[in-house]
Amino acid sequence: GLNGSSVRGVLTISTPQSILTNIVEQVNVSKSGSAYIIDKAGTIIAQINSQSAIGLENIEEHAKTGETGFGRYTYQGEKMLTAYAPITGTDGWSMLVTEPESDFTADSKKVTKLYIGLAIFFSLYGAWGTSLLSKRIADPVTACVGRLERMSDGDFISPVPEIVSSTIELHRLRDCLENMRLSTSDVIQDMSY
Repeated sequence: GLNGSSVRGVLTISTPQSILTNIVEQVNVSKSGSAYIIDKAGTIIAQINSQSAIGLENIEEHAKTGETGFGRYTYQGEKMLTAYAPITGTDGWSMLVTEPESDFTADSKKVTKLYIGLAIFFSLYGAWGTSLLSKRIADPVTACVGRLERMSDGDFISPVPEIVSSTIELHRLRDCLENMRLSTSDVIQDMSY
């Protein structure tokens, strides 16, 4: 007004609290989280879940000073994550958003369990496949070694046993051993005449 004039009335604009509450309700990051607004004195102006604000005193101290940041706290044994930032154009108000840590780590825990399960499965499958493959190689080699031992004991008459293998090298080994047996047997028979 003017100097020396009298006040004839006051015009005020009042907004319902529900407007701020609606804004806070739309800020949630996860289904179990909540958000709220505090002023520079730390008074809660709008909130969804009043219980989730318990235990945030240290974090609120930073938010009241207009800082932007992140913090952790524990509420009823559950680890909570909180982000806070000042609201521009206000008299020191800040927005705080709290979310249970489990909302962010639940999927990573599931994936970790899945990978561990897959690792165990493929390790067992690999061990089974390796034993099967090694048996297919070891059995023919063992048969050839057994025949060599009998040859070292003087048995050049018994034939080298047939082997079941899909590798050419093992069949060549068996054939070479049989040729050696036949040659040595022929030499021994020639010497006996």
